Amino acid sequence: MDIRIVDVEWALDDAGATYQAYVVEVARGLKTWAVRRRYSAFDDLRRAVSKELGPLASPFPGKNLFGRADPAKRQRELEAWLRELALAVAPAPAAYAAFTSFIREPPDAAPSEKPPEKPPRRSIMEPPAPAPEPPKPPSPPKWDPSFMSSDPLAGLADALPEPLPPKPAPKPKPPPKPPKPSQKPEGEAVRKFPQTTARATFLVGSAKTYAATGEGLRDAIKAGDLHGVQDVLARDSSLASYQDRQTESMLHLAALFDHAAIALALAAHGADPTVTNAAGESALDVAQP
Repeated sequence: MDIRIVDVEWALDDAGATYQAYVVEVARGLKTWAVRRRYSAFDDLRRAVSKELGPLASPFPGKNLFGRADPAKRQRELEAWLRELALAVAPAPAAYAAFTSFIREPPDAAPSEKPPEKPPRRSIMEPPAPAPEPPKPPSPPKWDPSFMSSDPLAGLADALPEPLPPKPAPKPKPPPKPPKPSQKPEGEAVRKFPQTTARATFLVGSAKTYAATGEGLRDAIKAGDLHGVQDVLARDSSLASYQDRQTESMLHLAALFDHAAIALALAAHGADPTVTNAAGESALDVAQP
């Protein structure tokens, strides 16, 4: 069996959220098929096979709660771990069953006439477009022999373009306006203030106030307004455990929109990171990879 990860694609789940799907290509004998698995499916497989096989020599890439990992590096690490698992899983019945379910071999896959060729690895970044060709210079005008057939000077005069009309003379600038007389009475000294290079400083904060409700806290998180989140929690700290109509907790939203500072503020007010939504996912599961 030969197993490889040949591509990484963006997909939408049932709730409309985006996630990365890894295209796993499996070749066994004369049959070749491909399946698409997200990172959480790899993690579930790791937990299932670790009960019998223990940790493998190839490291399994961990989950990133905040920030974005290198997609190409994670693809290489997942492929190395999956290839080692394919060689070690046969003696363990439960681990082999979990691995077979993960690759989901189609029972009706028809064998090809010859072994399939391994496709080249596809780069996640598309190559740059070639530079456009420079425009060709215009061709010179062809010589007309009848131009100088009769009178050379007359032909030259006919070929000359018409003279351009003369440019109008520039308008004279108006004289400068005299300075306005001072309104100060005579004898009163004008008070001068020393110049300074100091600049005024301002305290930058949120100019919007959110309602001290679960929906108000939800709006502040979606807007990425840390000051607004802190203001709502200061008025009602129990809202840190609020779940919306889609059973998403406030930590789910902070992790989904990659707001690390807001997630820490929610955790400081008692938000539980183990709470799951209707899909059974915790905030760690929906966090940006």
